[in-house]
Order: sequence, then C-alpha cells, then structure tokens
Amino acid sequence: FKLELLTGGEFTTAEGYTEADLDREGHPKISLSMGYEINNNPLRKNGNSGPFYVVGTSAVPKGDIRSILVDAQIKFKGFSALFEYINREADDDFFIAGNAFNFQLGKLFISNFEIAGRFARIKLDSQQEVWTERNLIFNRYFRKHDFKIQAEYRHLNFVGGSHHTLRILASVFI
Repeated sequence: FKLELLTGGEFTTAEGYTEADLDREGHPKISLSMGYEINNNPLRKNGNSGPFYVVGTSAVPKGDIRSILVDAQIKFKGFSALFEYINREADDDFFIAGNAFNFQLGKLFISNFEIAGRFARIKLDSQQEVWTERNLIFNRYFRKHDFKIQAEYRHLNFVGGSHHTLRILASVFI
C-alpha cells in the first residue's frame, strides 16, 4: 500500500523523481508519500529480495516482515531536498530488521553544475551500533540524467571504525 500527495501539482517531467531539480520548477513542488508493506511468511531473507530458503529444512524461519516507508521531496528553482525513512519489523531474528533514514540537499546552478550533501543513518535491530554516512557530491549534467559526471567524497562510520572514499564516475544512459 502506498499513498502519495503532490502539493503544487505534478512535476514538470519524469525527472522530477530524481534528486536534482533538473527542470528548475517555477513554483515549489512537494511530493509526500507513505507506504506500508507486510510480507507473510516470506521465502527470502529480505522479504521480497535476497537468497531463497531451502524449504523443508529446520533453517526456514517463521513469521512476517512489516515495513513502513515515508519519503518527501521538495524542488524549487534548482533547489532540491529529499528525505526517506524506513522502519522494518520482523517476527524472526533471521530477517533483517531495523530503521534507516536518508536526507539530501542540493542546488543546481544555471550551468548544470550541482553541489549536494547527503546524510544517512542505519540501525539494525541485531546490532547495538549505528552506521552513518556523510557525502559531499559534485555533479555536472550534460543531458539531464542521461549523461553526467559526478565526484563524491564519502565518510562512512561503521562498527569498528570509519572509511573515507573519493570517487569520480561518468554515467551514460542509452
């Protein structure tokens, strides 16, 4: 089940559901949505994805997975903000459960250069530790999302340490 509310009307194009405001919406466009999913006695580790269980063995878990998903997106004159949250509960410890959120802010300039920042947090029920990720992203769009170059600095804090990554990539969609 998913419910979506678009205040300010629909996005100008399908690009409206991507992170950057490539259409440079002339008035604020806001998308709010909420979803609920229940998976009764799933046959996969993640509910609807991941490896299948071997039916007939003692390792097959019993129970359900319930997920609540919330997201919001705001776009206006090259500015974009994105928020996502998920909470997953499970009857059996075999399933992956916990909560996570992702928040991103970005500004697309007239030259099609974008600077964005992202923060994500993941807390699994099976662990006491919390994973966090901070990103600083630079994008240059040539043909909207069909062709772009991206540079990203990522700082990841996880169980037992942290990790820094710098990556540069080019994306071409045909």
